[in-house]
Amino acid sequence: MRRSQVVTGPTRGHTLAAPPQGGALSIQPNNFDLLRLFAALQVVVLHTWEHLELPTGGFAGSLRTLLSFFPGVPIFFVISGFLISRSWERSHDLKSYARNRFIRIYPALWAALAVSLILLVTLGALSLSNLGQASFWAWLVAQLSFGQFYNPAFLRDFGVGVVNGSLWTIPVELAFYAFLPVFYTFGVDRASPRTSRIVTGMLFVGSFAAFLVTTEGSGTSRSFVAKALNVTLAPHLYMFMLGMGLQRNLQFVERWLAGRAVVWLAALVSFMVSIHLAGEKPAWSFAPIVFVHRMLLAMTTLSCAYSARSLANRWLRGADVSYGAYLYHMLVVNLLVDLGLGKGSSSGLVAVLTGTLALAGLSWHYVEHPSLRRKTRSLRPL
Repeated sequence: MRRSQVVTGPTRGHTLAAPPQGGALSIQPNNFDLLRLFAALQVVVLHTWEHLELPTGGFAGSLRTLLSFFPGVPIFFVISGFLISRSWERSHDLKSYARNRFIRIYPALWAALAVSLILLVTLGALSLSNLGQASFWAWLVAQLSFGQFYNPAFLRDFGVGVVNGSLWTIPVELAFYAFLPVFYTFGVDRASPRTSRIVTGMLFVGSFAAFLVTTEGSGTSRSFVAKALNVTLAPHLYMFMLGMGLQRNLQFVERWLAGRAVVWLAALVSFMVSIHLAGEKPAWSFAPIVFVHRMLLAMTTLSCAYSARSLANRWLRGADVSYGAYLYHMLVVNLLVDLGLGKGSSSGLVAVLTGTLALAGLSWHYVEHPSLRRKTRSLRPL
């Protein structure tokens, strides 16, 4: 992740990446909003499939398998690595960077927490008696801060047993935000190119090794160490770093990825189909296969971002409802499960998608978009 040129920013001490030279790829326009929405909906559909016990045979099973080729969370992490590293390089200072990251995450997150509390009280899962329990206040503080993976025992009878289990990724994303300035300061700005490559390589390999640890077993058979490790930065950093590396090598993106989405999509699907035909379980226990899939996924994500680049603007008109969809879908699923509705029926999936997108739209228009207007402007527009 070597910079071709370094300039000193006028309002901050550390160095900034210079603009790409030689007619390299421009950042805008792109399809990142559309890709984030796809990633969010992939998570929504597969979670709904699991918790509402939808059919897994025939065409439905084939569709579910196809969706599994494009896991939403790793796609989010790659995009985050690309965009957040860009944001850090162009931010005024650490304070403005932190403020912008806070604005992007917390207003919508706290609004979703308020909806969660209303839902819990309405369905009788939360009462006045819980206010005297330390576990309730610990849960509330965790949801307001950076412990969204915490779910106390008194809430395990509600819905699927976890109020909003998808939010385990929030602490991971926050850890990415904290990691980035440290990495740039000591692994890029103050390091020689050789040292920077060594540090980057060690972090990448270590993260991928941690990821393999978290995949041992499944569900309740996973060890406590694997479960605890999964909600930290360690096993997910390598995907974030892939996005960051691609952002810092836009010439590579322009030459090999831009305008080639069909080629990269075909390569990814062909690879995954061959793996499934060969036998899914033995293949996925083999680390190189997982590594190749994740590399193809990162390349495909960036290729789609810079192919037919006007799609996101034409289809979404600037509305980014992906975060809201991620925040609210498990609340809708929990509501249906708690009421005993939609189980085993495609109508349940329709209800979840409809309710999720409606809440995501409200979140964008009344919480996220107004909040984002208060972000500090970058030194140069993205």
